[in-house]
Amino acid sequence: MSESVAPKSSLRKRLEHAVTLHVDAQSEECMDYLAHPDILVAEFCDSFLAAQEYDHREESFWAEGQKEIPRRRWVDHIVQRLIEQQTTRVPVEPAYAFRYMARQIIPLWSEHARRAENPSDRRSSGGLDYIGIVEEEEPRAVLGVVKPQDDDGPYLSFLRLITCLSEVATEAQMERANRFLFKGAIPGRPSIDLHIITVDPPETQHQLVGLTHDLAHQFGVLLREEWQFPNLIRSTALLALDTDAFDGTLRVVWSV
Repeated sequence: MSESVAPKSSLRKRLEHAVTLHVDAQSEECMDYLAHPDILVAEFCDSFLAAQEYDHREESFWAEGQKEIPRRRWVDHIVQRLIEQQTTRVPVEPAYAFRYMARQIIPLWSEHARRAENPSDRRSSGGLDYIGIVEEEEPRAVLGVVKPQDDDGPYLSFLRLITCLSEVATEAQMERANRFLFKGAIPGRPSIDLHIITVDPPETQHQLVGLTHDLAHQFGVLLREEWQFPNLIRSTALLALDTDAFDGTLRVVWSV
């Protein structure tokens, strides 16, 4: 298997297909998953097993963690708002705050991959927009994506998020992340908070917002029943960033 390209896991293939769908077809696919959520969990487990073939624990991520970033894309401007905050607050119950650590992460990409091939297109569509750390008594990681402007609902972002989660959750990748991104602050098998940020959402939102909430809830419940992942996800949240009023606190649309 080539180490210069990311694997086409079950979830990667699903994501590549889903981004080609019109919003109504996305709703139908989401409802199909809601009728059989065990299929999504099985695809996650298959993708996790595929990711175990990759190690890279001695190589840093292809990450850009500098304090100032070149704002080439719309999402760069949004992530910059998080970088500028000492901590960003998430007012769920119980509330917590996280500190930005790095951006533009595709979990299985390494410095070797960076030299072998330019993954900029994959990075912009298939990776994590930011990672953070919750610095509590038991620190935990935050994995986040920003919902694209042209998506009517967060379904595609949720698929992207759990695809990346399946790739970063292996023992080798968590050890690598703790070493190069979290500087040893994260325990070996931490619980993780998952974020989808929607920017300036309209008052009336597409039905996919509610459907994705239901899917995230069912996915989390069933994943906790898998022996490898009883505590992998602590919470999944759809969070709103209101650009004109953002003061370091994200607004909660839903959380499960």
